Amino acid sequence: MKPITIPVPTGIELRWIPAIKGWGVFARRAFRRGQTIEICLVLPFRSRAEERKAAATILVEYGFRWDPAGAIAWGWGSLYNHSFKNNATYEADTRRKLLVFKATRPIKPGEEIRTDYTKGRPERIWFKVKEDYPTPRGKKKN
Repeated sequence: MKPITIPVPTGIELRWIPAIKGWGVFARRAFRRGQTIEICLVLPFRSRAEERKAAATILVEYGFRWDPAGAIAWGWGSLYNHSFKNNATYEADTRRKLLVFKATRPIKPGEEIRTDYTKGRPERIWFKVKEDYPTPRGKKKN
């Protein structure tokens, strides 16, 4: 595999969302449809047994489907929240062990960036989905 350089994402930030008692990824600037938001390295589990051990911890809340077992994304990748009205998606590059997050429509500064965890298969969802919740506003820049 050729060496690659992964840029540090400067167009996003994390914010605590009291309504869901969790973190969310928010745009610090505008993104065009199709534009890359973030490229994340992934840490794949080496086996189903290793994945089962992780599933007994909080890591179960942050995993991705990955062959042969699951994976955890580095960067902010495991912190994007779910929405069926998503404004972003992700593509897996299994050879290079990367997830690439891209905008599916224009995203405005201050908007939460959310992906569809099920990739269009809602029967795969494993929790009660909250679509509309209040999100915190970013701090004004001086």
